[in-house]
Amino acid sequence: MIDLTTTVLGVPVMDYQHRSLLELINLLGTGGNSTGVIAGCQAYAERHFIVEESIMEAYGYPGRDAHVAAHDAYRKRFAGLLAPALNGSPVLTRTMHRFLEQWWVEHIGHVDRELAEFLKSKGAREAA
Repeated sequence: MIDLTTTVLGVPVMDYQHRSLLELINLLGTGGNSTGVIAGCQAYAERHFIVEESIMEAYGYPGRDAHVAAHDAYRKRFAGLLAPALNGSPVLTRTMHRFLEQWWVEHIGHVDRELAEFLKSKGAREAA
């Protein structure tokens, strides 16, 4: 279970989206409707990436290319886990949950934190 208080970055649009996504991931970990939750994670993550990438472009974020590369790596790994997890296998659902939990905690804690600090330095506390 991800402690949502540890992922607050101080940029409201990012914090709101992270919280929503992490709540879905936590739900997957409790054995909720895995097919629906995984599909929800996929859709929400994609929307979140589009928002972040737009913000990076708008503010001229110098780490944009590396950040987008991290998003692309996530997309590739997620796609590789998607079909087997959607087949309902409990083992593969746990594998997907572990991946989502680890990736998002790491990404938010490091990559997104750097972006948030940059945005705050530019006065973009309400970036969106």
